Amino acid sequence: MSIHAMLRRAFSLVLTSALLAGASSVHAHGNGVYSARFHSAPRPGTFEAPYGSMRTHVELRRSLQPIAQRLYSTSNSNERYVYEATLEGEHSSVVLFIDGRAIVASGTSSSRSRTTAYVTVDRPTADAVVSSLHVARLDRAAVGERLAGRFSVARAVVRAGEPVVVTLEISNPTDAPAVQRQAGGRQRGVRDNRFHFRVWRDGVSLEERPGPDFGGPTGFATSAPGDRATLTADVALWADLSAAGRYRVECTYETTLAPAGAEPFSEADRHRVWDRRFEGAVEFDRR
Repeated sequence: MSIHAMLRRAFSLVLTSALLAGASSVHAHGNGVYSARFHSAPRPGTFEAPYGSMRTHVELRRSLQPIAQRLYSTSNSNERYVYEATLEGEHSSVVLFIDGRAIVASGTSSSRSRTTAYVTVDRPTADAVVSSLHVARLDRAAVGERLAGRFSVARAVVRAGEPVVVTLEISNPTDAPAVQRQAGGRQRGVRDNRFHFRVWRDGVSLEERPGPDFGGPTGFATSAPGDRATLTADVALWADLSAAGRYRVECTYETTLAPAGAEPFSEADRHRVWDRRFEGAVEFDRR
């Protein structure tokens, strides 16, 4: 055998050994929850994974056995889920390893005795978690389908200097079940950003005024059968309405609904909610 052939054979053996070692490293880790160490560059045995807006390389350290786990939907379409694992002890870096992929926890809450890790996953990954980690998948179901929303303005003609207040009336039919509706949570700022308005004057779209919010107190109010709730917002917080003309305002209001008796902020009922968007349009003349 020539020296070149011997070198090629030796290189092939080294490459094959490296590939087998890498495969062995991957399959050495079973599906489950792990403590982890993150690296900025790949190393032997690490797994590349999203990490916020960047990428990281995950080194799995120690398998962790959850003392409690939950898997619940965070979208009406049941395409996004949160896997929640409660662990003994304090852990700053937690990873869900599933079918050869490492998924970094999007957040953790810790005390000296326990850590809860929250991992955001898609539907296929959620199904893999169900079969591998033996946890029930909690899906969303529609709530409050019969609630109706109607937007209106008090006057068809608004004089210069007068405010333009849009009213949203949300009604629950008398033969419909009671439903809870979330309010607040987006009003710590100049306006309530559960509302949103797109404004046109004489067919020309107006620039939206800035109005960021910083959360705010929130809670759920019950709409009994036959109830009507009235909400209002000043459109001038979204656009300049000072000029005369014909205005059209496309209106939306976003909220979250829950069945009567549910506790939407509790661990047990986090999936028993339904995101709802009311839409409509109003028109008026400014003179």
